[in-house]
Amino acid sequence: MKRIALLLAAPMLAAIAPSSSPAAGEPREPAARDSSRDREQYERTMEERLRKLGQELDELRAQVAAAAERAGKELEQELRRAEEKHEGASRQLEKLRKESAKRWKKLAGEVNDSLSDLEKACERARSRVKE
Repeated sequence: MKRIALLLAAPMLAAIAPSSSPAAGEPREPAARDSSRDREQYERTMEERLRKLGQELDELRAQVAAAAERAGKELEQELRRAEEKHEGASRQLEKLRKESAKRWKKLAGEVNDSLSDLEKACERARSRVKE
């Protein structure tokens, strides 16, 4: 008798109990749907962050290029000033060579000052190159 009751109850229990995998066309379990939505949301969030960081990198590249251009122009100006000082010191040294033995000592101070200015200009240009 117990067996017969059990045999009759088994099909009813199977019909009532939820199956472990949804049948085709049936919605998935809420936990699986939430997990899928979480993943999609995470991927969208990461894609957006990546896109924004890419834009930031593009902006930084442009700023670096502009800074390099400005630094290049400033360095070029420093070099031009140093070259002018070099030419001036060269002219003064040539002038010193042409002076008499009595006057060369007077011009020696000017030549020395010109060469000191040239050394400072070269040092400024050298420090700009290192930046």
